[in-house]
Amino acid sequence: MPGCSCASSSVRRSPPPRVLPSSPALAAAMTAPIAAMAESVVPVVVELGPGTGAFTGAIRRQLAGRGRHLAIELSDVMADVLTARYPEVDVVRTDANDLCQVLADRDLPAADAVVSGLPWAAYSGPLIRTIAGSLAPNGTFTQFAYTWSRWAPPARRLLAGLRAAFDEVEVSRTVWRNVPPAVVYLARGVRSLDHRRPALRSARGAARTGRVAARRRLADSRVRPAHRRRAARRERGDGARAFRPGRRFFFRFRSRSSPRWSRLRSVASTGIGAAGGRPLPDPGG
Repeated sequence: MPGCSCASSSVRRSPPPRVLPSSPALAAAMTAPIAAMAESVVPVVVELGPGTGAFTGAIRRQLAGRGRHLAIELSDVMADVLTARYPEVDVVRTDANDLCQVLADRDLPAADAVVSGLPWAAYSGPLIRTIAGSLAPNGTFTQFAYTWSRWAPPARRLLAGLRAAFDEVEVSRTVWRNVPPAVVYLARGVRSLDHRRPALRSARGAARTGRVAARRRLADSRVRPAHRRRAARRERGDGARAFRPGRRFFFRFRSRSSPRWSRLRSVASTGIGAAGGRPLPDPGG
C-alpha cells in the first residue's frame, strides 16, 4: 500500500550499538605474565575466545616469534577474521572445554599461559577445572572483568571458583583506560585434584547458604505493616479490625470485651454524657 510504504520510509532507524573492543592498556595487563617469562623459555600460549583479536596482537608482540600460540574460537565468523588478520596463529574452531584435547592433538604436554576473553556464562560448567588441568606447574591464567559488574553473582562465582582451583589469585588495579573500566584476575599455582574438589564443594555450599539467607532477609523486609499490625493484635488478643489506609474517614471499633466498649456501655446505661456531665437527649422526647 502506498500509505504504508511512505510511513515506513519516514521512520529513522538508529544504527545497532557497537561493542567497543578492549583497549591496549587492558591487553597489556592481560599479557603481563607472558612478558615476564624468560627469553630462553619456549612458551605455549592458549587464547580462549579471542574474538576479533583484541589480545592476539599483544600476545604476538610479547612472544616475538617464539613459542606456540593457539587460539580457540567457537564462532566461524570470528575465526575467519582472526585467521585472515593473524595467519601465524593456530586457530582452532572448537569449544573451550576441549582445551586438553587440543593440546593432546598437537603433542603439547601443557600450556604455560592461558589468556581468556570469554564471558562469565562460559564458566557455568567445569571450564575452570579444565583450564587448571591443562596448565603447567608454573602456568598462569588471566581473565578480565568489568568493575561495574564485579559484585554480580556470576562474577562472585567465577572468583570463588578461581580461588578454589588455584593457590594464588590476584586482582589487578582498575584499568581506567578501557571502556568500561576493568580489572584483571591473575591465577597461578594449580592445586591438586584431591584438594580442589572439597574446596569447590565448600565454596558452592557457602554460596548456596548465603543465597538462602539473603532470600530470607528480603522476605522479612517485604512484610507489609498491615501484616505486622494484625500479628501484634493477635498477640494482644483485643480483636481490633484491620485499618484500611484507602478510606479517609474510618473509625476502628474494638470488640465488646474491650475496656473502651465497657465504658461506653456504662455511660449509655446511666444517661450521662461524656462531655460536661450533661444528660443525653432522649430520642423519643
